[in-house]
Amino acid sequence: MRAGGAEAAGGDRPHGQELAVGGHVHPANRTAGQRCHVFLATGLTPGEPHRELTEQWFPRVEVERMIP
Repeated sequence: MRAGGAEAAGGDRPHGQELAVGGHVHPANRTAGQRCHVFLATGLTPGEPHRELTEQWFPRVEVERMIP
């Protein structure tokens, strides 16, 4: 299975990258009704991350200062 949306149409995904459906996981079975989808991506190459604004990374020292 190839990635959906713009990627499947040739968007930003370089040639050779595949996204396979692995299945589903129930991380809190019988406790919560949530289900996670599992995928396997192959053909990837390392590079700079393109994080969203909500994915902030803090230095360890700063995180330790935030914990009372």
